[in-house]
Amino acid sequence: MTGASSFIRQQGCDPDVIARSVGLQIADDLPPTLALRLEDYCNLFEEVARQSGRYDTGLAYGQQFQPDQLGLIGYIALTSATLGDALINLAELFPYHQRATQTRLVRMADGFRIEYRITDPLISRRAQDAELTMGMFCNVFRRALGKSWHPDAVWFEHTCQSTAADYAAAFDAPVFFQRGTTALLFSDVGLDVPM
Repeated sequence: MTGASSFIRQQGCDPDVIARSVGLQIADDLPPTLALRLEDYCNLFEEVARQSGRYDTGLAYGQQFQPDQLGLIGYIALTSATLGDALINLAELFPYHQRATQTRLVRMADGFRIEYRITDPLISRRAQDAELTMGMFCNVFRRALGKSWHPDAVWFEHTCQSTAADYAAAFDAPVFFQRGTTALLFSDVGLDVPM
């Protein structure tokens, strides 16, 4: 939840009103080690999108969310020897950071994809979470390869939530919806670059 209150204010919403509407209390000064139910986290960002009328909320939050804001899992990625090692660590360890989640690094004929999926069938409102997570994953790449890095393609399980311009600004890559998983697709170029 790092920075969520200030981000919600930037979207033109009152963080306390949003939080109460989904049964939460949030503040930027809460200890970062507090546990939060994944369903509540997803509902929070879905509610921000609904109340603000900005369905690019997940995209915007993910683009500004840096790997060191992920706590221990972010620091493990950032202190990995190479970008490739960081992605392996991120995929293997992310479920320890966030329960009811599956992440996988999958080899394809023309590169790789890092997949992300919420496995809890009771969490149905998850589009904003998926979009912000793909943004966070992109920022791991950008930390090693520079701000201009972009994936080869992005897949989402959900339907399109925003405009083509919003997705282009966030990913600078083709974005596909209603896929079997949410994933970033990328080549193996740069995986040996030090973090």
